[in-house]
Amino acid sequence: MRRTVTSFLKYADVQPKQYILVEDSGDESVREVLAPFNLHFEILVNKPSLAGRGASIERLHAAIDRAYARVKFPYIFHFEYDWEFFRTGFIQESFILLNALPKASASLRFEFDGLPCPFPNTDKKRKFHRFGAFFS
Repeated sequence: MRRTVTSFLKYADVQPKQYILVEDSGDESVREVLAPFNLHFEILVNKPSLAGRGASIERLHAAIDRAYARVKFPYIFHFEYDWEFFRTGFIQESFILLNALPKASASLRFEFDGLPCPFPNTDKKRKFHRFGAFFS
């Protein structure tokens, strides 16, 4: 998770107004991991897990809905704990796409060695986190 947040902060071309993290393993130590970033993260620790391994799609949606209900801004940049960012411009590009396509609700972009990647790291041994960065 530390690597994900570090790379996001390094390359984010628009700074979020709000950060929400959903910790779905019930592990409160996530607060210690995020403390060095000196940002205000609203941390929601799910006890018991809503969306952990083997959870139904309804429980996964419940975990996401819990975070989204707290959003105060019109745009959501949702990412997972095991993503890594390698270049700037991705947020502004997402704004352009979403504004050009009013019926679109998402702009998904994965790259691996410069090529589209179907999904980020899927190591099932890692804890489950969801991040959201919100923009006005």
